[in-house]
Amino acid sequence: MKKSVYDGLTERTRRLLNGAEDLFVDFKREIDGVHPATFVAFANASGGTILVGVEEAKHENGMQYGRICGVEPTDKNKLRLVSMASSCRPGVKIEIFIENLSDKPIFRVEVPEGENKPYCTASGEYKIRDDGGNRGITPQEMVGIILERQQSQVAEIAGRLETVERKLEEFGEILDRIITQIEREGDETCKTP
Repeated sequence: MKKSVYDGLTERTRRLLNGAEDLFVDFKREIDGVHPATFVAFANASGGTILVGVEEAKHENGMQYGRICGVEPTDKNKLRLVSMASSCRPGVKIEIFIENLSDKPIFRVEVPEGENKPYCTASGEYKIRDDGGNRGITPQEMVGIILERQQSQVAEIAGRLETVERKLEEFGEILDRIITQIEREGDETCKTP
């Protein structure tokens, strides 16, 4: 079973905290800041990570980073995240990790790229991740997502058809051998007085 609770921070989370919000990471100070649209946006894009219990901060040079403020790592909060992801259409798969348990705990929520795009919220919002935020999907992007999904389905069907074709060829070869054997045995039967 994969470990999901850490006393400290994983290397992955440290790297994410050292950078700004972008296409692949979103900081949320508290659970109330997380919305189904964020799950949908990551699932419709290339996936990403939501760090809950982390706020945006800036270095003196103006570069953004994530500052840990902490969140209660309760089952209730974890269930709220799962419920939001499940409320999307189709449901968005997520993995939840609790980190920094010995200090100010945070949730690291991993949202993989969706297998059944496009995704929308229960209210019908179609979102995609854009540089540091979520935005509505344009009609052209929607067409692209649907065409990409159909192309992968067609490729899968073509692969299955190739397998069936190979099996039919193998079956034909076996059938030819059987017919040849039967013809030989028939010829031998006819020759015996």
